[in-house]
Amino acid sequence: MKIETDMNDITEHPHDGKPRPYLCTVCDKRFGTKKHLKQHEQTHNVDKLYSCTQCEKRFATQRNLSQHSNVHSKSISMAVFVLLLYFYTVMVIEEKNEI
Repeated sequence: MKIETDMNDITEHPHDGKPRPYLCTVCDKRFGTKKHLKQHEQTHNVDKLYSCTQCEKRFATQRNLSQHSNVHSKSISMAVFVLLLYFYTVMVIEEKNEI
């Protein structure tokens, strides 16, 4: 298994520009330290018994599934916010037209 890339092949992270020389050979994700790569590799080696009921993505721990479920609740919260904003705007426009 390939753990380190050639030093000429260090890809920087697009958000922070830090070198990420350690490559996961399963999913091509890069890491700045060997320790972080090793921690990440465990995600590929574990049975993923917990699945999301909304998108069926699978997780090794209940905690990771709970953290993931926030993605869906944030999306729903944003949709509700947008709808409320829309209805509020319509109400304001209607009130102005009545005056």
